Amino acid sequence: MLRPELALATLLAITPVLLVFPLLEPPGWALAERELFDLLDYAWRRFAGDFTGPDGRLNYRHTLTSRDGVDDYYETFFNWPQLYLLGGADDLLAEAERHWEGVTAQLTEYGMLLDEYERGYDWFHQSERACSCSIS
Repeated sequence: MLRPELALATLLAITPVLLVFPLLEPPGWALAERELFDLLDYAWRRFAGDFTGPDGRLNYRHTLTSRDGVDDYYETFFNWPQLYLLGGADDLLAEAERHWEGVTAQLTEYGMLLDEYERGYDWFHQSERACSCSIS
């Protein structure tokens, strides 16, 4: 029978040891990620300021000429909630919702939506429109 002090020594000899050192500075990938988030923050604010109205509608005042394109209105901001969840700006989720509401009202006035649902289009394009509201 193995003596207890030898059993412990044997166990310690075969057990891997993980040494943990305090992180003195953030790793390069984390700094690059924050820079990317800063750039994306600038980009969505610039887009919202240049291409949307105060209520979140897109600055488009023409008549729609085809059935295609309703999902394209939502595609301009549908991934903003994902950016928010990854660490984007604190006000980004509320802005995404404001744009969704504004574009939904805009497309309803164009006769393309009824009760927030696109009239007569395939399920793939329906799901693109619904992406942003599933997160918020």
